[in-house]
Amino acid sequence: MKYSCSKCPSLWSGLAQCHCSSCCLTFSGLTAFDRHRSLGKCKKPSEMVNLEGEPVFELRDSGIWAFPSDTDWNAQFGREAPKAA
Repeated sequence: MKYSCSKCPSLWSGLAQCHCSSCCLTFSGLTAFDRHRSLGKCKKPSEMVNLEGEPVFELRDSGIWAFPSDTDWNAQFGREAPKAA
């Protein structure tokens, strides 16, 4: 089953994935989604770094923001994610 947003052309299929209706970015899960929100506002995942200065998120080929340690199951099993229009 594919899920979509009424505000943007994003598509995602993972049940655990979270799409932000404010900034229209999709995250690998609830923890990643929560991490990008602070005081009710979205932070840009591309600009977020940890205490060591390393990126908090990486953008997967599927267009989903994930923690670098998260397994990319689509890549691991050779599934190609749909490209956003």
